[in-house]
Amino acid sequence: MSGSTRRNGPQWSIISQTRLNRRSMLRKSATLLLGGGLIASTPGCGPISFGPNTQDTQPVETPAAIPDPEPTPEPDPTPEPGLTPAPEPDPTPTPEPIEQVLRIAGTLLDVEHQGVTELPACPRNPLVTAGLTQPGEQFEIEPDWAADIEPLEEQDGWRFRIAVNSDGWSDGSPVTAQDFVRHWMSLLDPEDGADPEVVGLLGDVENALAYRRGEVAPGDVGITAVNDWTLEVRLERVRETFPAAVSAMALRPRAGSNPDSLDDCLTNGHYTIDVQEDEDSLTVEPVEDPLLPNSTVLERVELTTMSPGVALTGFQQGDIHLVRLSGTDVIRVREDPLMGDMIREAQPDRIIMLLPNVEMPPFDQPEIRRALSRVIDRRRLELIVEGRISPASRLLPTGMFPDLDDAAAGITADFDVDAAYAELDDAGLGDTAEWPEFGLDIPSGMGFLDRVARDVSTQFRENLDIRVPIRVHDPEEYAQGLRERRFSLAWFDWRYPYADPAATYLELFASRRPDGHPVSWSHPEYDGLLLAADEIVTAGQRASAWAGCEGLLQEHGACIPLVHPREFYLLQPWVEGIPQDGRDRLIIGDSLGLDLTRNVEILERPDE
Repeated sequence: MSGSTRRNGPQWSIISQTRLNRRSMLRKSATLLLGGGLIASTPGCGPISFGPNTQDTQPVETPAAIPDPEPTPEPDPTPEPGLTPAPEPDPTPTPEPIEQVLRIAGTLLDVEHQGVTELPACPRNPLVTAGLTQPGEQFEIEPDWAADIEPLEEQDGWRFRIAVNSDGWSDGSPVTAQDFVRHWMSLLDPEDGADPEVVGLLGDVENALAYRRGEVAPGDVGITAVNDWTLEVRLERVRETFPAAVSAMALRPRAGSNPDSLDDCLTNGHYTIDVQEDEDSLTVEPVEDPLLPNSTVLERVELTTMSPGVALTGFQQGDIHLVRLSGTDVIRVREDPLMGDMIREAQPDRIIMLLPNVEMPPFDQPEIRRALSRVIDRRRLELIVEGRISPASRLLPTGMFPDLDDAAAGITADFDVDAAYAELDDAGLGDTAEWPEFGLDIPSGMGFLDRVARDVSTQFRENLDIRVPIRVHDPEEYAQGLRERRFSLAWFDWRYPYADPAATYLELFASRRPDGHPVSWSHPEYDGLLLAADEIVTAGQRASAWAGCEGLLQEHGACIPLVHPREFYLLQPWVEGIPQDGRDRLIIGDSLGLDLTRNVEILERPDE
């Protein structure tokens, strides 16, 4: 484990900084004062002897000296109050400190890890990977490696000042501005760069998309390391939400010639990899630096890929603190009299939607796109998967960003078959038999969500009298088909890349987008709302602009929101501090970059 990492610096003007100091234990020892009395002793004299009386005329002998009378013996002194020695109290044993170790099973906090049977050799998650910024527990943006941030004076963009450090990486090398330049330019590489959705995170950087298309040289891209500790990013427009975008996990730098190997796995986060005993467990320890903004009281975090049955047994025995439940386990555990009350729902961090290709008939007609949304009963979808999804009336779940809770929700997501037919009739599209044929394209391996897709197809037949066959593709072929926009109606699973409404409204539907982006819809009025939103400094004040974006998306049927998948966890009652939203849902979505351990504390167990 490397030495300390320093990230202290001036506080941002627009970013709140939080510091949490480790608690210290103080012990007091009582001092007992013991006192005693002093007793003096005086020796006495022997008796005086006189001769007997006689009738003789001899004179009586006079003693040479008359002795003092025998002294009266002194009484024993009475002890002064307060000097009597008190009995020594029985020593009270000092309780053993509670082991501050968080043990997690069934989730690896790794956005690239989908299964629960393999452990990635070099995990990429908010614990071991840090970026310029990070989201706080209420999704406010806080500093991470950027100790200070400020807008550029003469042009649109931002200046990030990296906290001066000598050993920010776990191999003892510093984290510098060049690390971010190197990583971001690799994502934009025209030959071997990242997926379009990741490239889109840098879409507002000057010449970034032009470089991706091979139209400009690397030096023309607006990403510059002024020196080791200063990174400047020039943008093509004003963007107040850019500091939130750079908190995305995909934009956090990686290092090492082979970052998928534990032997060459370098970390720069608040934790460093300490132990990997086997293929199923990983231990990380916090970087020992009290100046880190999210210092923690935890001694370490242990991640494991236990099977569901073993994980539940470990939880019942108190050895595991946090367990992600499978769908079947949720139903069974709810009926358990002991564990049922320990189930906690997580705040959704993704949305499932249908993407109509507006360049293909019949989806070049907005009335048809809106009608399809109105004839889907989303409550029925919730029932058929036994509550493992919640209906989506808009792109972001209610409660995730409270300012948006009433923003344009349910405009076309309300189930209303009569309203759908009325709109189709007004547009002369009421005869669905005349529509071009189309199917619903989905990837294989979706698990319980496959039932959702098939019921959507069934509802189209029941409510609109159209047959929409399900077409299942290999996941890689499906992803390629999305990028090439070969599907007329596609299933689309969008995981929010960072903690801001821009992560969906901007990243998905702005007209500026990299080649291979799956969304085909764009609108100038929508782009104008995006510009207006990003020129507003305060997140709460941007809510009205985001509401306008949501309204336009639903008015034009740019997408058809379906459901938010729900995840459930078992959490021990003596674990405190896991972040949660205003609806008591755990905020555990690791794609958002939120370190869930920062305020976690293991309390005394009730049975101990």
